[in-house]
Amino acid sequence: MEDIRHPADASEPPRRRFHPTSTAPTHIPPGTGKTWTGARLITELMRRGRRVGVAATSHKAIHNLLVEVEEAAREERLRFRGLKKASVGNDESFYQLGSIRNSTDVAAFVRAGADVLLFAGTAWLFAHEDLDRGAAATIDTLVIDEAGQVSLADALAMGMAARNVLLLGDPLQLAQVSQGTHPPGTEASVLEHLLGNHATIPPDMGVFLERTHRMHPDVCRFISEVVPVLPKSPERRRVPRDVPGLRRGESTAAGVPRTNHRANEADQRTLPVCGSR
Repeated sequence: MEDIRHPADASEPPRRRFHPTSTAPTHIPPGTGKTWTGARLITELMRRGRRVGVAATSHKAIHNLLVEVEEAAREERLRFRGLKKASVGNDESFYQLGSIRNSTDVAAFVRAGADVLLFAGTAWLFAHEDLDRGAAATIDTLVIDEAGQVSLADALAMGMAARNVLLLGDPLQLAQVSQGTHPPGTEASVLEHLLGNHATIPPDMGVFLERTHRMHPDVCRFISEVVPVLPKSPERRRVPRDVPGLRRGESTAAGVPRTNHRANEADQRTLPVCGSR
């Protein structure tokens, strides 16, 4: 086993152990730092000489994570080489920034030297039979972003190219896109299959990032009051930049009006709490 950093926020990245040949799910609600955390996990692995795969259901989602990976690499003064799978005739599949070059040929990934530490592409790349090398896996760790929208079948097919799989996402956000008629249970994403009846990922199974940096503290405070199981966060977020009509340091909240109501409830166990970054 080895220590791999899991940065839950910008100041105190906690640690967790991964087993070789493992699947590590994470439950990351909106605003808790999925892209920030995922990018720095990727750079940490590459720093250790591990080849990382980056996958998602869309090229846009992949590119969004790659941009943050390159930003993290610049901050850490980490130099690396990467390959992004693109398709002829699909301009959106080409990554246009940084040191990651595009290739339309799967053979380029098969022939890539050991110095190429990052592969990126959709399931069509990682599920390709030429990347399935059995025990001599092509990739050390495959990071599947937006895993709450990835089917179990797709995750298993992509995982054949890697020793370890890291799932990033929130199963309570948009569901995976499905077409046609399928047997019951097929609509569940890979994260939903792993969570089972749990509201969030248990500590012995994976990582749940509970502190959001997106919602205003006033909103979070209200949620903490009506959902006592969640820890409270008294911090107030300050204006990080000049906002028309507000002086620096003023609250950005307009307030949370209270309204009497009944039977308007969600699964409160999965709501994140707010913190300052």
